[in-house]
Amino acid sequence: MEKPHPSLRRNELISNAFFCRKLIEQWGSGTIRIQEDCLSRGLPKPIFSEYCGGFSIKFLFKKTIGPTNTLSKDIAFPTISKRQKEILEILQNHKMMSISELAKKYKRVSESTLKRDLDILRKEKFVSNEGMGRNTRWKVKGEK
Repeated sequence: MEKPHPSLRRNELISNAFFCRKLIEQWGSGTIRIQEDCLSRGLPKPIFSEYCGGFSIKFLFKKTIGPTNTLSKDIAFPTISKRQKEILEILQNHKMMSISELAKKYKRVSESTLKRDLDILRKEKFVSNEGMGRNTRWKVKGEK
């Protein structure tokens, strides 16, 4: 996939439609152009895999994309909701909070909804918690 190679069209009708609409230039050139584009942007070459008649591309990045300790309106968190991002902002401003304290700040949702959101944020490694039951306190991961 890293040099000119024969192109196998898996669905001739779709590939012809893409070609006629000028969404693709020619058969077999896409993987080479993807690599060139990554390299021109200073990114590592992607890893191409073919298996069971399928095809995948794994893009590599110089640094991990994911949770950060600095929240900004400009940062996109594709795995969390707007409400969960707002919860992170509240936690960052207050360092550590219980669910009931958080519910007083975020009046629009129940404590059970906040608990579900916090569990999702913990699973995604945005927050951590200390304590058990009603004594559980939540904080943004990495905050002291």
